[in-house]
Amino acid sequence: MKDYQNNRAMTGIIGIPEAVHQINKLQIAKVSCLRNRQVS
Repeated sequence: MKDYQNNRAMTGIIGIPEAVHQINKLQIAKVSCLRNRQVS
C-alpha cells in the first residue's frame, strides 16, 4: 500500500501537466459538442 501511495505522489508531481492536458481536451470536446448541438 505504501508503494501505491509513493507512486501516486510521484505521478502527482510528474502527471500534473498531463492531467491538465487531459482536462483541457475534455473541456474542448465538451465546448465543441455544445457548439455543434446549437448549430444543428
